[in-house]
Amino acid sequence: MNVINSIARPASNVQKNAANVRKHVKKWLLKPIKRVLQNKTMNSMIKKSKAVLLICFGFGILLINFEARAQSQEKQNSLNMENTEAKTQVLQLTVEGMSCQEGCANGIDNLLKQQDGIIKSKTIFDTSSSEIHYDKSKISEKQIIALIEKRGFKTKIKEEQK
Repeated sequence: MNVINSIARPASNVQKNAANVRKHVKKWLLKPIKRVLQNKTMNSMIKKSKAVLLICFGFGILLINFEARAQSQEKQNSLNMENTEAKTQVLQLTVEGMSCQEGCANGIDNLLKQQDGIIKSKTIFDTSSSEIHYDKSKISEKQIIALIEKRGFKTKIKEEQK
């Protein structure tokens, strides 16, 4: 699974949770308030005040639960980022034999992005270079270089990286 997608995905979970909270607030809190407020007797006044207190209490519980869940997800995302950053390496290569950006350079990027452990790949035809961010626990430098060379290109690790 691509790490960037897994990091971005929790944001959509928070949005889904917020939508669920709004749906439940409408269903369980706002509809009963409307029903109680439509009743005009004195007895209904007592019911109204009890209903309003109950609704406020319920709404408070929902907000606290939602905030706690969001903080928990944020903490988990932070831990995942730290683990990923600790394992992430950057490999800078000089790639020889490319004749264009579209087929050659982008082809290398597409090939690498399909591999487990590749986080990000950017190959540029004009500079004959490739920068690859990868998880060293899932794929090695040698495997990455072998994939590119299998495609018919010659690679060298850039001198400043050695």
